[in-house]
Amino acid sequence: MKARSQTLDRRAETLRTAYAECRAHTLSLFEDIDDALFRTQPDPGFSPIGWHLGHIALTEGLWLLRDSAGLTLPRPDYEDYFHVERLAKHLRGGVPDKDAVLAYGEAMRAAIKRPPAPVTLRSITDNSAPSRLPERVSVSSRLRRVAASISMLAPLDIR
Repeated sequence: MKARSQTLDRRAETLRTAYAECRAHTLSLFEDIDDALFRTQPDPGFSPIGWHLGHIALTEGLWLLRDSAGLTLPRPDYEDYFHVERLAKHLRGGVPDKDAVLAYGEAMRAAIKRPPAPVTLRSITDNSAPSRLPERVSVSSRLRRVAASISMLAPLDIR
């Protein structure tokens, strides 16, 4: 059992490293882009390139904070703007400036890295304590999802 745990730890570390490398490369693509180009919408059928960076941050938050952990996203006011299904492309011309979108991405990653508050049986059953889990997700379904996620990591062979 301990060997399996160590294998999962190594795989998790491999994924974290790959994620960090991918993130660094993505951000490097935006280094030489000035704010005007970052916010320019070349055609109503294309989103400004800055919108894509905000969309990446939102997607990370949706998957890793809200959908899997039931946590609130930083800057919920940006969700409607960067969600692919909530704002038509021709309306995306008002992308926030580059510094604001970069700060949004950093806030999202900081929230993802922050360990969640511990969930205890008392915090789940105590009606006076604020719920840490969304009402629509039962504890048992959350545990099944976590177990399924862990089992999906086992066959990964990332090099």
